[in-house]
Parts: sequence; C-alpha cells; structure tokens
Amino acid sequence: MSDPNNQALYPQMQQPPPQNSQPPQQYPPPQPQGYAPPPQGYAPPPGQPQVVVQPMIMQAPVVQVNQGDALQGLLFYPSLLVKQKPRGWCTELFLGCEVENEYGIYNPHQGGGKILLAKEQSDCCNRVCCANMRAFEMAITSMDGKEIVRYERPFHLRRGGLFCFCCDFGFQVIRVFSGNGTGSPGKALGYVRENCSFFLPEFSVIDENDKEVYRVVGECCGICTWTLHIYDCKSGGKSEERVGVIQKTWAGISKELFTDADNFFITFPVNSTAGERALLLGALFLIDFLFFENKNNQSNNIY
Repeated sequence: MSDPNNQALYPQMQQPPPQNSQPPQQYPPPQPQGYAPPPQGYAPPPGQPQVVVQPMIMQAPVVQVNQGDALQGLLFYPSLLVKQKPRGWCTELFLGCEVENEYGIYNPHQGGGKILLAKEQSDCCNRVCCANMRAFEMAITSMDGKEIVRYERPFHLRRGGLFCFCCDFGFQVIRVFSGNGTGSPGKALGYVRENCSFFLPEFSVIDENDKEVYRVVGECCGICTWTLHIYDCKSGGKSEERVGVIQKTWAGISKELFTDADNFFITFPVNSTAGERALLLGALFLIDFLFFENKNNQSNNIY
C-alpha cells in the first residue's frame, strides 16, 4: 500500500515513449547543413550595415608570375614546356638565312596555358654569317610584357677548326641576368658553360658565386641528343643523382622536316631556387642553338 507522503516527495516517474512514436507536431523541421538562417524579424541595429554570412568555399591558390618579384614565380612550376614558334621558315628553308627565334613557355600541369614568352634579339649580319654560333640577347617576359630574365650569349667559334678541343674560346657560354621587372634588375645570376667532352655533350651550370650547382649531360653524342639529364653538384664533385631532365619532344612531322622549330620539356630539381631555374632555362636555349638549330646546314653543328 503506497504512502501518500512518499507520493508527494517522489512524484511518479513518466513512462518512456514507445520506440516507434513520432515526434510532436510542434518540433521544428531539421535544418539543412551549413549556416542557420537568421530568425524572422531580425534587423541590424540602426546605423550599422547589414552583414550577410556566406558559406566558406576553399579554392586553389592562383599564382601570377607578374606580381611582386616576377622571377620568384618560376618556383611554382615544377616543369615547363617550351615551344619554339615557326618564324620565317620559307627564308630558312630556301635561302638558308636564320631569323630571330621566338619561344612560348607553357605550364603543362594546368591546361597547358602560355605563361611566358622568350624572344631573341640579334642583327641580320650575325645570323647570316654565324648561323647557330651567333651572339644574341634573349629576354623572357610575362604575358603583360614585364621582363623577368635576360640572357646574353657572346660569340664563340665552334670547337675544332682553328681552335683545339681544350681552348676556352671554343666552348659556348650563355650568361643569365635578372630582368627589369624583378626586384634586382640586371643582377648577374650566373652562366652556363660547355665542358670539354669527347663523347657526351656536357654543360656546367654556374651560380652567381661562381660555384657549379648543376651539370647537364646528354645520353648520346651529336644531333641524336634528345634527352639530357640534370645532376646535382652542390655537394661538390660530380654527382650521380639525377634531379631533373631537359628533353626534346616531337613537334610534328611538318615542323621537324621543314623548320627548325623545336619543342622542349624541362623538369626542374625540387630544391632549386628561382635563379637556378632561370639558369637551367638558359641551358635549354643553348642546347637548342647548338644541336637543333640550322638543320639545313649541319656542318655548323659543334659535333
């Protein structure tokens, strides 16, 4: 028999609802994922602008090479595709007269868009008399015309002939400077020098401190050099570790047969600086001139 006093102290417990019971009708419907809408009738205080909260959407960063120090933009591209533009192919094919080279530099990882331009500057007499051994200047510019890198190649005679294989004047050199659109315009970044090698084409990449940082070595001699590997030399001596590659790619039957316009693919070393990548691009241009330029007159080739 229950005690009425205990009933007043300990009220009777509510029975749990059945498992299949539906929630009461007064429960609000579930809200979609995201920010909840503001309550009805809400308005900001007088004198304050209304703030609309939008969901946060993460987007991939967009890198522009023409902002700030444009040279540092090379760090965002692990590899580049360099396409030589066919210019004056009728003059080169029938008259054997070279024209100024022009290249488009593309990002092969995001739709293949063109990001940089490179154009040679040389005089007509130099191109006619010296062919692929000619002296020239070349500027790499962004799409809005800002100069990023400038190259200078002095005139050196090809190996053999009047010069022996060990004479410094018989080896080709290209010097690299920062462009006018960078934080340090005209600063010497280093140079690329051809080495004495009787079997394989070999180039040393020298930085601004006159220290060899990379060595570019081909797989086979002569005009068959379509692939050259980049070796790390920062630790001193010749390293056996391949850290990058410069490779000529097939440009199409019409370009390969009737023009000297070539395509190249370069993969940069992972830990390379922006200046070192500019040097390696200079090595690419020098290799193009030495091995793949002036196809109509192969006697001017250095090997």
